[in-house]
Amino acid sequence: MKTFYYSIYGPFFEEYLALKRSLGFKCNHVEYAFRRFDRFIANEEKTSIGLTEELCNRWCVKQPNESNKSWYNRIEIVRNFSSFLQTLDYTSFLPKLPKIKNTYTPYIYSKEEIALLFKEADKLDTNATCYNSIVLVIPCLFRLLYATGLRLGEAVSLTCSDINLPEKYLLLRNSKNGKERIVPISDSLTEVCKDYLDCRKRFPLRRTTDLFFVHPNGEQCTPRQAYRWFRKILSKTGIPHKGKYQGPHIHHLRHTFSVH
Repeated sequence: MKTFYYSIYGPFFEEYLALKRSLGFKCNHVEYAFRRFDRFIANEEKTSIGLTEELCNRWCVKQPNESNKSWYNRIEIVRNFSSFLQTLDYTSFLPKLPKIKNTYTPYIYSKEEIALLFKEADKLDTNATCYNSIVLVIPCLFRLLYATGLRLGEAVSLTCSDINLPEKYLLLRNSKNGKERIVPISDSLTEVCKDYLDCRKRFPLRRTTDLFFVHPNGEQCTPRQAYRWFRKILSKTGIPHKGKYQGPHIHHLRHTFSVH
């Protein structure tokens, strides 16, 4: 759906987005920010191109209940756009980015805890669950996350054609920043993927799909479903869960991959 802008910056927003997307960026969050900024500017009834310091200062005021990350991103997007205007020879003010202290500390699993997670994942019983459960997917999925550092969304988006087992690498086509990248995989993970594929061939797929991680009927596995099983397995290992924001989370397998 085409976005309509109402301020004098509409054509410049579109030109900026077209440039970024031509370089491979998705820019959905930038487009959303531009819609907000467009309404803000339209109310100001500006008639000349170029962001003023006074206007930027008012835009950069932190909103009630706005997280530090959202606040920072909102300012950064307008700063980058103002820099773009400067390249077009318009005088435009560059707002300063706020200094935000990041106090988040990811949970790093020990190698013993990783072994426990895999052990409990392997114990999942298909007979005690519904027919279309993803329990047959979980052992391979968790090992792949730990051994490659992929994000969960990237992993469940993999297709069979993205996985080259003879040459031992994965091709990521839908990464966070819209860029493709190749990820090498180890000998042991290659064997795990081969075993899973042998199992997948026996799935009674009711729909044709090339997705690698699927339900037995062919439906795509979702991050929410994977996280639900992760919490069940985590409770069986005895690893304490400290709460929503402290984890351990399934995403911490990515941080653990970097450390190990």
